[in-house]
Amino acid sequence: MLNAPRRLKPLIVEDYMDKIIRKLTNMEAWIDFNLPPLAGFKTNAELMRFVAEVMNRCLYLLRVGVAAAPDAKTAKTGYAKPEAIIVGYMVQLTKLYEGALIQFCGVQSELTRIFFSLILEVARNIDHLILSNRQSPYSPVSTAYPPQLKTFRESEDKGKKDTFSSETINHIHKDWHDIRSHHLVQKGDYYAPDLKLDEPNPRLGCQLTQVCLETLLAYLKWNKSDPDGLIVSAVAKLRELNAALDDAYENILSE
Repeated sequence: MLNAPRRLKPLIVEDYMDKIIRKLTNMEAWIDFNLPPLAGFKTNAELMRFVAEVMNRCLYLLRVGVAAAPDAKTAKTGYAKPEAIIVGYMVQLTKLYEGALIQFCGVQSELTRIFFSLILEVARNIDHLILSNRQSPYSPVSTAYPPQLKTFRESEDKGKKDTFSSETINHIHKDWHDIRSHHLVQKGDYYAPDLKLDEPNPRLGCQLTQVCLETLLAYLKWNKSDPDGLIVSAVAKLRELNAALDDAYENILSE
């Protein structure tokens, strides 16, 4: 059940629900039309624009998914604290993703990467809470770009086992890799500041979107707030389209 705006009359609530259903239906039609997205992208800029369209649709699904409640009582009163923590994390994920989308459209790859780190951390927290809640065996981000997530999780787990000094060294090593790759230029054994902006990277948008879609699927299953599968269907299809964009990106690189 979706949380419609408060104090709406029944007829208005019904119109609100119908509007969402129409948008979900139109979104699935748009996805079907664009699958597979392997032709028509001749430049990086064209692919960037299409990835931005996918990201805008992902943001809409995040908002609708977070607004969905499992029953009428919860829609009216809200969630108890244990469940509210997970809901709050999903709200945070949605806001972070919107911030990443703004930077992505503004061609700010460095700032988009900062949001990526934050989104991975929040997705990991949601993953942990849902699994520990034991209401769903589904792991939300386990298949969402394994290399990035595996590296992130390994660094987090290692940090918990190591002493404070080792944890600090791990963070410095991770930060140094990012700084050296994106903010410095090497001159022999020395480094100089590199103030030019990175080239726009559509794959970064795809990776952000994949993590968020996987997390949203897990959340909807845990929350049992989409019994008819209307949101889940759109999320799953958009996930398929988004994953295929990596192939389109590879085709451009190989030309």
